[in-house]
Amino acid sequence: MRRLVIESDYHCGSQVGLVPHGHRSCGKRGEHQKELWNFRRKVLKSLQPIDFLVVNGDCIDGKGEASGGTELVTTDRHKQAEMAAEAIDLAKANECGLVYGTAYHTGKTEDFEDAVASICKTPKAFVSGQEFFKYHGVTFDFKHFVEASGIPHGRHTAIAKEKLWNLIWADRGGQPKVDYVVRSHVHYHSGVFDRYYTGFTTPCWQGHGSKFGVRKCAGTVDIGLMVLEFGKKGVVDACYGIFADLEQQVARVTVR
Repeated sequence: MRRLVIESDYHCGSQVGLVPHGHRSCGKRGEHQKELWNFRRKVLKSLQPIDFLVVNGDCIDGKGEASGGTELVTTDRHKQAEMAAEAIDLAKANECGLVYGTAYHTGKTEDFEDAVASICKTPKAFVSGQEFFKYHGVTFDFKHFVEASGIPHGRHTAIAKEKLWNLIWADRGGQPKVDYVVRSHVHYHSGVFDRYYTGFTTPCWQGHGSKFGVRKCAGTVDIGLMVLEFGKKGVVDACYGIFADLEQQVARVTVR
């Protein structure tokens, strides 16, 4: 049996993202960072051995220009890249692929995924903006960005559209016809699983609680990762998500 783990949106450097020990905030933020990191560590330990890890974008949070850096544990993107590399190496995967994320987070004039790839010790298979990747006989289309939906019942629509575009590209000979379309960016898990194709958006590793999320967004956030297990070549025996329900993410009622 082979195991492929798909993650995204570490947002290392964010106060509500993945923050390793030694970089954490004090108080409630620090408790969230500890709970999130420890949950992921336990999940990765339970999934060993991991043959391949894909980090599908936004492994760092960036300079935080929109909020003046007030939501970050550090504005130094090189330190954020070190955090992301530590998070990747924690998986102890045999190989890793990194996908370029959102320019606001990972660099408008740079690609900090390259810095992460150069630091982490896990062997790299690719660093790419869109990767058509065949693993154990199954073809994948990895890309970070996908459009979001503001309604619960519309969340699957964008990923269905991505798969339809792949079918059109493939019909014109411009892309391979893939078995799985994987997107991230939206911080929730949704998908289309039927007899003709499979596509899904990945959960994230950045918790709810940023200024943007609290003040503008209404939708739920899914924290966790995706796992695909392979037996016979060309066949996915299992495709499932592992999700976190974190104590520090529960909204509290203030009594006056």
